[in-house]
Amino acid sequence: MNCESFNRKKIMEVLTQFFFTSCNFFSAEVFCFNVPVPADQAISAEKKNVVIKQHNVIYSLIDDLRKSGNSRIPPTTEENIKGMCILEGEIGWVEDLIDMMGKL
Repeated sequence: MNCESFNRKKIMEVLTQFFFTSCNFFSAEVFCFNVPVPADQAISAEKKNVVIKQHNVIYSLIDDLRKSGNSRIPPTTEENIKGMCILEGEIGWVEDLIDMMGKL
């Protein structure tokens, strides 16, 4: 092995470790499409607890990306006010009245 190829290999190892360390820090997932993951990189990812997802069908990749993205976004809540009512001299929301009575 000559010095130049050794340096390239060492540089790739360092970059791979940095990449997987960054993925671990940010809780990132790695998505691959139509490319094999070399065994040494798969082992490095596993050591760093990084998930590598391989896909050969574009639709499954898109679905997986969508699922992964949506799972990282917190759910939104929406308040839907139907109206207001007066109950014993106090103003309250209809949802509160429904919660208290259990029905409309």
